[in-house]
Order: sequence, then C-alpha cells, then structure tokens
Amino acid sequence: VPGKGHASPIVAGSKIFLATADQQAQTQSVVAFDRETGKQIWDTVVNTGGFPEKIHDKNTHASSTIALGDGLIYVVFFNNEQKRIAALDLDGEIVWEDILGDYRSPYAFGIGASPIVYQSLVIVSNENMNEGALVAYDAKTGERKWLASRPSINYSTPVVANVGGKDQLLISGINKVASYDPLTGKENWAAPAKWK
Repeated sequence: VPGKGHASPIVAGSKIFLATADQQAQTQSVVAFDRETGKQIWDTVVNTGGFPEKIHDKNTHASSTIALGDGLIYVVFFNNEQKRIAALDLDGEIVWEDILGDYRSPYAFGIGASPIVYQSLVIVSNENMNEGALVAYDAKTGERKWLASRPSINYSTPVVANVGGKDQLLISGINKVASYDPLTGKENWAAPAKWK
C-alpha cells in the first residue's frame, strides 16, 4: 500500500478501497485493489500539499474510513487548515468535492471522524473550535442539504440507529450525547455526559 493511514478498508464487489497519505510527497489519496489478487487497480490523488506542521505521533493524514453508497465512495481529509470531502466513482474519478469548513484545534491531533451514508445523504462531522458542525450533502451531487452547529473539538463518527421507532443520528461530544433527525439536522434531544 503506498503511503500510510489508519483508515479501515472497505469492500464493494470485486474491489477493496482504502484512504492513504504520503507524508513525504504531501499527497492524500484513495487506492483501489482487486479483491481476488490484491493487485492495485488505481490510485487517485485527492489532495496535494497543505499538511499540518504537526500531527499526533499515533495519528496519520489518512485516518478517516471511506463510506460507500450507491456507486460512489466518500473520503474526508484534513489539509490547508480545512476539512474536505470528496466523492469518487468506483473507477477512481472524482465526481464532486467540497470544503466542510476551517478546522481549528488547540491540539495537534489531526482528525479521525469518518463520513456516513444515510438514504440519499452523506453526513460528516467537522467538530472543532471554529464554526464546528455536522454537515449533510446530497450524496450524488454534493449539494449541501443541512448544517447543525456543534462548536467543539470532537473526533466521533456519527451513527444512525432506529431508537424509539424512528431513525436518529447519534453522536457524542460537547460533554453530551445528542440525537438529530438525519434528514433535516434538527436536534431531537441531548443528554449530559457523566464523567465520574
């Protein structure tokens, strides 16, 4: 595997997809492998340059796991002091890209939250001290559908679960666990976290 990353691989049909980063070349990429042979099929560079000066020794510049939905894969990277999302087709062509927003943290940890796919949306956490938020996009077009403000430092990936008879987008952080409507971003409820 070229480069280095902590992202988990995902499998779609006969292909395995993986996010990776090359610190020396300053590239962040998605790589596809043949599931049967392990042979690399393609390597698409999504970003070049803009890596942060410092990152935690146990993190990488490719720690977010790819999400898959309806023939597209979604990857999130941190560079140029911004968190960015890209959608690629299964042949490695970039279909759409967007800047989630600036990413500021007093800690040089990097990022870890991964995108998720829910129905026709791809949802991403960009929680940080500079206008942090949950952001939902139309998975096919990249059009922003909703944004829920969450100004805090957080590395959690949201999850959708059916709770109380309805689908809820659940995420921890900001000293609480919160539930949102995954289609609108409207907060359903929040429960304070207990530390002791």
